[in-house]
Amino acid sequence: MIQQVFTSPLLIKTLPLGVVDNNPLKEALDAFAFDKGYTAQAVRSLAQRGSFSSMVSGLLHRGFYPYSGSTDTTQENIQRLRGVIDFFGERVNPGVRGKRLRNYLGRAVENTQIDRVLSLSSNQQNFVGEGAASQLLIPDIRFDSRLRDTPICIVGAGAAGIMIAHALRQFGFRKITVFEKQRSVAGIWAHSNVHEGSRNNPRNIVFNEHFHLRAAPGGGNEVRSFLTDILQSHNTFVSTREVLEIRPGDLEHEVIFKDGTSNSYPIVINAIGLGKPKPLTDKDRMIGPKESRGALRWQKVGLTHEKVHGKRFVFIGLGNSTAEMLRQIHTLQDAGADVDYRVLTHYPADAIHNPSDVVEKNERMFRVFRDTSRPNLTDYQGDLPNSRIDYFRALYNGRIISDVREWDTNEKTMVVRARGDEEISYNHLYVLTGYRHPAEVHRAMGCVYNDAEHYAYHDFDGEMQRTPGQKGRARVYPGYFGVGSVLDAPHNRNSIVIPGMIFRLPDTLFGVIMRAAEYHFKQ
Repeated sequence: MIQQVFTSPLLIKTLPLGVVDNNPLKEALDAFAFDKGYTAQAVRSLAQRGSFSSMVSGLLHRGFYPYSGSTDTTQENIQRLRGVIDFFGERVNPGVRGKRLRNYLGRAVENTQIDRVLSLSSNQQNFVGEGAASQLLIPDIRFDSRLRDTPICIVGAGAAGIMIAHALRQFGFRKITVFEKQRSVAGIWAHSNVHEGSRNNPRNIVFNEHFHLRAAPGGGNEVRSFLTDILQSHNTFVSTREVLEIRPGDLEHEVIFKDGTSNSYPIVINAIGLGKPKPLTDKDRMIGPKESRGALRWQKVGLTHEKVHGKRFVFIGLGNSTAEMLRQIHTLQDAGADVDYRVLTHYPADAIHNPSDVVEKNERMFRVFRDTSRPNLTDYQGDLPNSRIDYFRALYNGRIISDVREWDTNEKTMVVRARGDEEISYNHLYVLTGYRHPAEVHRAMGCVYNDAEHYAYHDFDGEMQRTPGQKGRARVYPGYFGVGSVLDAPHNRNSIVIPGMIFRLPDTLFGVIMRAAEYHFKQ
């Protein structure tokens, strides 16, 4: 239902706005409140103050408001539509279901449909692709000042935590505390090997008009500055207390700290970041050894002439992390370093030699270079000039080994099982297959985890689910949201990159304001 009405410009255009009685918008609002379990009191209160329609237009619709089949978006027509939404918002009865609109159950396929409607709209020029946007303009939404005293806990001061803290401050929320166990902020961009390297955002990024990050190519230090500037623009307190556990409830979530103490918050936002390196074995890609045996990750170690001269490196995987490693290796080679390398990948040979094409093999589809109009932005950044040159340099010099099914190591010798078994001697091994939080970390954070697909169940707005597949409030933990990498899922791949976080934030902000209104009336 949410996809059909609130995030579908095509359907909104058909609403007969001249009609006040028996308007399908009334049914849509009832269904919307029911599907998210919003209390009628909260919706009505916001509608009476004219806030609810501003939230719908400015957040759920990203500021775009079509009018009755026309492209005319003059202020008069926008105000007219807002008046209709608030009129019916005052009459919402979430206990009554319309017969024509199906339930939203927070399923992956529904969330994907919602993202697609916004991303593919020709009127949304700032979208990079499905689930990724290049701009977040925080609208001016006025609501009861008492809502601004709702206590909010944000766990994590990486990119996602920093951006949502700033947005909530812009809305006037005063009682925000960010918990970050590291001494530094900005997540992975605090690591020297990351911010001293390059970045791969395909478009210019604009956050709340005042903060700009130029499109790649460029340095990672600009990303770190972008994030720290956002954080420092508001006096948001960052505590170094480490959160070990979250016990979510209904507008009452217990946060347990490493020192044994705990606090309760009506709104908790889980922004715990990338997590740990993925297991060496992925049954859908390559089978690796049971133990890491000295394998490294690129975020932790930078390469210098002294470290690489006379050495051979092996890189497992062919994504953006490998692109960054190739840039370092080739730069050092061009400066005179005698260094060799191999890249191991599960991609078939046809895909390797035609990286911009979709290649089918064994009923599976492969594409090496990312398609910036579609998910996912974490595929190899072949749209960036240096990364593209590095790729073909590696390919034409025979440094990429395709069709790898399995690999194993014995001290400094690797056995690779691909089209034919091959032994490779090496000095350093990097496994560059990405990060995710283990199931036990998600469960400690109070998330219901899908063990088969490796993700925490969540709604389109990032609200965490407690009973997947249920209707309304029975499905979610009201007031417990995830932002950023914690939402990483097969249907939400861009959640781990800044454009994906920017795309999701308006929906999350809408949900936070709604739950804050509920908390206010609960008090």
